[in-house]
Amino acid sequence: MSGFELRELDDGSVELLEFVPKVIATFVDRAHAERYHGILIEFEARGVPHQVEQDGQEKSAINSWAEPTDLEWEQAFQALERGDGLKKIAAALNVNPFKLQGKFGAWMKKRKPPASLEDMEECRLCGTNFRASSGGSDLCARCSRG
Repeated sequence: MSGFELRELDDGSVELLEFVPKVIATFVDRAHAERYHGILIEFEARGVPHQVEQDGQEKSAINSWAEPTDLEWEQAFQALERGDGLKKIAAALNVNPFKLQGKFGAWMKKRKPPASLEDMEECRLCGTNFRASSGGSDLCARCSRG
């Protein structure tokens, strides 16, 4: 089950490589194993790059995330605002879903208009300016808790 390959180098020399099988996982059922096998074959067909670790072992770069442009981020945020799924958008952008979620939160916060002084009321106990809620209380959040 091993294979061999010749690889030419830039200086004209040729390397002889041997590929020896290595067990990377053990599964309890065949269906689960076939699913992962299909995923690995798909990544191999796409040409997902491999990185070589210090001990000479190859490490798949499956989790190498892309860095979208500002326009792509903006489109993703607008899609999230419309209600599209976070995981689906993250997969389409090839970014970590947690990174997308954090950037989306920051984007939403920046879009929120600053409170004008006309919208603010003064707390009758502590004198702090606060944005009044629909409840109509004349106390800020801290003072209304007691």
